[in-house]
Amino acid sequence: MRTRDFRPSLGPSSSRNRLTLVVPVLDQGANTTVKTLLKGLDPRISTVLVDATADGDPRGRVQRAVDRLPGARRLDVTDRAAGPGHRRSEAIALALTQLDTDWVTVVDAGDFVVPGFHAAVLDAAVAVDAPLVGFNHTRVRGPVRVPESSHPTGAPTVREPAWRGLLGRGNRVGRLWSQLVHRSALEAVESPWLDPRLHHGAVVRLGWQLHLAAARSAAVTVPGYFRVNDHTTDDSPEALVGRVRAYQHAVDAARDHVHSGELVPEAVGAALRAVVRQARAEAEAGRRPSRQLVGLSEEIRASVGRRSLSRAWSTLDAAEQRLITDLPSVA
Repeated sequence: MRTRDFRPSLGPSSSRNRLTLVVPVLDQGANTTVKTLLKGLDPRISTVLVDATADGDPRGRVQRAVDRLPGARRLDVTDRAAGPGHRRSEAIALALTQLDTDWVTVVDAGDFVVPGFHAAVLDAAVAVDAPLVGFNHTRVRGPVRVPESSHPTGAPTVREPAWRGLLGRGNRVGRLWSQLVHRSALEAVESPWLDPRLHHGAVVRLGWQLHLAAARSAAVTVPGYFRVNDHTTDDSPEALVGRVRAYQHAVDAARDHVHSGELVPEAVGAALRAVVRQARAEAEAGRRPSRQLVGLSEEIRASVGRRSLSRAWSTLDAAEQRLITDLPSVA
């Protein structure tokens, strides 16, 4: 089963682009996050979803900051779980299915963003009709301040299509940490998320869906935020490892799903295509495939059964199959 290309007619109307901010407020980043978000609030932002599991009354902290907004501007502050890992997926699902909103975005506590950043990302997504975008790609641990964009207009730029995984293991290396999701991502006919009510395994399935949907989404660059690299320019070994680890996470998440026979091969095929892209990038640079690349290719194929591997292999074209097969001999 292929995840469908979600292409809703998002349109420019602000009434159809209500945005909920999911804030995993952690102690050390709560103040920074609140100040950052409230400086750039856009009329479309109607709800802030904060992490109810963190210490230090994060909901109260955000609510007090919201109450200090000038004029009649008010926001609904909801305190459902919005923390790291699966709780982020749960927060996205809850917001899209239970709140009066069209879009949901997740931002890390302590992220350094310019005022209006999230509205700019939303505008960029609407401009290309992309119902799911990823941002905040970094190749180091933790947030990084970057200079303002050198673009004369300072406008967001969007590259489409651009791959980035939304889930991964370990440190944030070579993957996206934050997402902007339109509710149509949960309304697709072929979506593995068939029941919007949360139950055992549903959060994992949503995470898997977001991850795979990223292959058909857009990468957004907005001035004043983390570097965002297109896969055609980021051929670093650490980026490759991050991509493959993210796909392996998708494999793990799909194993116990009722459609695992389709979902696992989909993720394995995507991981193999990531290796193919890296091998071609190295060849274009006049380099032989690295031992790490060969090892990752073998690791991917050894991580699943014969049937899943066969189905994943069939999704590759002849040139991609040949490249994978020949990797050990040319490295």
